[in-house]
Amino acid sequence: MSMQNKPYLETLHSMKATYESQIQKLKEDKKVGLVCDKQYNAQLSIWKKRIKQYERTIIYESMLC
Repeated sequence: MSMQNKPYLETLHSMKATYESQIQKLKEDKKVGLVCDKQYNAQLSIWKKRIKQYERTIIYESMLC
């Protein structure tokens, strides 16, 4: 892996982890009734798609080295 790629990959991993933790918080909020089903499903879908985008980008960037 090139050195210039490493900070970018670290950022990608960090952003992916951020969305994963947001999903966990969303699930907890739903359990205690802070989020309605419609809002929960919409936000969960958005964040899962973003995680998949980050995963694809991480794989792609890792292959560039």
